[in-house]
Amino acid sequence: MALKYQTGKRTYFGEPASQYKQLLPDGSLETAPFLTAASLIPPLFDILGPTVFLMIKKDIQGNIDKLNAKYMTNPELFTTINAILEEEFETKSSTNGQVGALWLKRGLAFIQEFLMLVLEGGKQDRSENIQQYLLKAYEKDLKQHHSWVLRQIIMQLTKACPTRTTFIDQLKMDKEASDEEVYNDLQTHLELMKPNVEQLDKILREFKVETTEPLS
Repeated sequence: MALKYQTGKRTYFGEPASQYKQLLPDGSLETAPFLTAASLIPPLFDILGPTVFLMIKKDIQGNIDKLNAKYMTNPELFTTINAILEEEFETKSSTNGQVGALWLKRGLAFIQEFLMLVLEGGKQDRSENIQQYLLKAYEKDLKQHHSWVLRQIIMQLTKACPTRTTFIDQLKMDKEASDEEVYNDLQTHLELMKPNVEQLDKILREFKVETTEPLS
């Protein structure tokens, strides 16, 4: 399934307005820009398999929605994700923001690892088998959080993913865009995404929401 074309973009990750932002000096994550950038991820599963990956897509989108709903209750107060977690930590009135942030971080870490492997593979052997990248990313970032039954389901779902060529072609918003443009824009996106996801992991640990091994 092709991703929706947006005027001015030659590749899916080529829109500056949708990029992750630099971290604030104090390490805070600005809520609105972070959620805007994270919103690029769910549609990727329409390429990987709109039916078989619907569960993962809905999970990531649902966690984005949880955080956004919390943010919209008081945009002036919740300008950063730090502020959302701090308010919930102190008032004990809700855990929606904490749960949303935790599972969003885990989902983003998974897709980030997958995309990094696609990027590395594209610059090296250009293997058509990107299922191996999905499996490696899943083993590293999500498997430990899932039940045995869910693990088996996910392992089966990865068999439905497309070839590398098909995946990269679907990331071209302009049919004249080259593979190299896709890889370059993806690399830029990942260079900004990585410190944001790592910082979210750090913030979740500060509030003792995440207790598993730190991201590596």
